[in-house]
Amino acid sequence: MTHPPQGWYPAPESAHRSRCGPAARPPAWTKATTATLLACLLLTIAATAGSAVLVQRAHAENDEEPVRVLDGFLEAALRGDRGWEAFAAPRIAEEFAVSDPFRGERSTAQALEMEIEYSILDFRLSAHNTERSHYAQALVEFTYDYVVLEERHHASVVQLIWLTRPFYYAGRDGPATPAPASEPERVGPWKVTAIGAAGEEHERQGPPRSTTSLEATEAREGDALHCGSPAAVLAEMSESSRRTNSAVSSCLYGEDGAFAGGEEISREDLGKVFPLIDEFRERTLPEELVHIRTGANDTAQVFAPFEQYLIPAGEEDYVLTIAPLTDGEEMVYRVISIQELQVPRP
Repeated sequence: MTHPPQGWYPAPESAHRSRCGPAARPPAWTKATTATLLACLLLTIAATAGSAVLVQRAHAENDEEPVRVLDGFLEAALRGDRGWEAFAAPRIAEEFAVSDPFRGERSTAQALEMEIEYSILDFRLSAHNTERSHYAQALVEFTYDYVVLEERHHASVVQLIWLTRPFYYAGRDGPATPAPASEPERVGPWKVTAIGAAGEEHERQGPPRSTTSLEATEAREGDALHCGSPAAVLAEMSESSRRTNSAVSSCLYGEDGAFAGGEEISREDLGKVFPLIDEFRERTLPEELVHIRTGANDTAQVFAPFEQYLIPAGEEDYVLTIAPLTDGEEMVYRVISIQELQVPRP
């Protein structure tokens, strides 16, 4: 055993004298001595307990951090507050440049009097604790309440949200996957980095991936041909615009062709700028028709409560909102809203 250098400890004699006086006889054990020892013992126990509480609190705050980031992201996004960008990776902010996650384009949300609530159904970390985790998955159910032509409707969708944070190790220029045997030099903050559709394994353990109260009360003649998908709806509107110089469609929500925003929108002006679409498949949609992100990736096979498309038109850009309706067996799609874009296009 290596001893500390001389002088590190006080001399035994001076230490004894300072506590007990002259060393003529052993010190007497008195009630005061007992009280002092008890006080010291209580202080030691209190200090140890206090340290344990601080450690537990630090671990608890660390465990709560990704959930706090998720809640901050969701609460801001669902009320249309761009403050959600502080909780998201830059890529997410770029993808939702003219919309808010899950809420969509702002003027449409206002016109539909949209209210959204969320519930975290499941939350999983990549490791057994937060300290060693570099990503997390949250299964979240969104419940929508909105109005179309003075009728109140409800919808729900379950989506998978990913959060990640970078781990930085000595000798590496960029972030890396956590190494069990190594301690990182630093760890970056948690951020929401992806939004996707819930898989079939999630559907087995939770609610249906989507529901809607919108119903097709009666079939229309063109439903099978023109209203079977959002791309088909857009293609039919494109053809009608070329033929009639007006944005008309058999897939408009109301029986008389009504939709939210119909009083403020000029169908003739929209028909003049509606882009050319030749086929009923989404991969053929022209570049000038922008699919506005509202939730899961565009390729996700999930019936979201609605889909939105941006039609650039110079001074006034238009936002089409298309929603699925159930006829008891299959889905048909209707244009429920056309609004002018409220946020300047990037």
